Amino acid sequence: MSPVDHVWDHVRLARDTRLAASKDELFLLMQAIWNSLPQADIQNLLDSMPPSRKKPHTIAEELILPAAIEIVETMFGDNFAKELQSIPLSNDTVSRQIDDIAEDVEQQLFGKLRDKLFSIQLDEATDSNKDAHFIAYVRFWDASYGWVRDPFQNTPEGLSTTEEEIFIDFTSSGEIKRQFCNKTHFQFWAEVDDEFSELKTKAFRILLPFSTSYLCETGFSAVVDLKTKYRSQLNIEKELRVSISNIKPSFENLCSARQAHESH
Repeated sequence: MSPVDHVWDHVRLARDTRLAASKDELFLLMQAIWNSLPQADIQNLLDSMPPSRKKPHTIAEELILPAAIEIVETMFGDNFAKELQSIPLSNDTVSRQIDDIAEDVEQQLFGKLRDKLFSIQLDEATDSNKDAHFIAYVRFWDASYGWVRDPFQNTPEGLSTTEEEIFIDFTSSGEIKRQFCNKTHFQFWAEVDDEFSELKTKAFRILLPFSTSYLCETGFSAVVDLKTKYRSQLNIEKELRVSISNIKPSFENLCSARQAHESH
């Protein structure tokens, strides 16, 4: 079952039996239903999709839009479902949106690299069409990595409940704090007891940039998925950046800067 089917099951369970009397009321009802869905489960569904699924741009028009129309038609009727037909999701529209996202990611990266130390990994390869591709990966200290520099003044983001408890025990130890004051960052984390192995592993993933060529190999795997024999002439620079970058696009800024236009 695809992630769309899983989400559709959640929508059926959260279905509001009221009929919307206007577009505004339809929007509010859909927003309420979406907010009631288990967002953690939806994110897990997205994360579970293998990275090899680099789909054509037409998937939005051929899969996502029909699924959305079916949802609205089932919940609110034909009249409101017809309103979704005006949403522009053609191949060219999706391509432009990907270009905008790629440029946003690039600008964010430039902003993050200003006045920061960073490491860089480079690699090149040719695809089945004998086109050369050059990939550059950059790692740098972000604000969220402050806990590696000083775990007694900063807390790592995205910890589970168990990890938070371990971190509290770790930073409550006077002996660990004494060792931190007398050693370099690398030496300190290298000598952390196995009792705190999870924190130690997280720290080393930040302190040991590019210990292997795994990221480049992942990038070239994405090249193979994006540039198939059916899309051999595709320029994948921006699509590749969007598909493998860890930087989250500023969707609010992108949406406010672009006004939606109906397809012609």
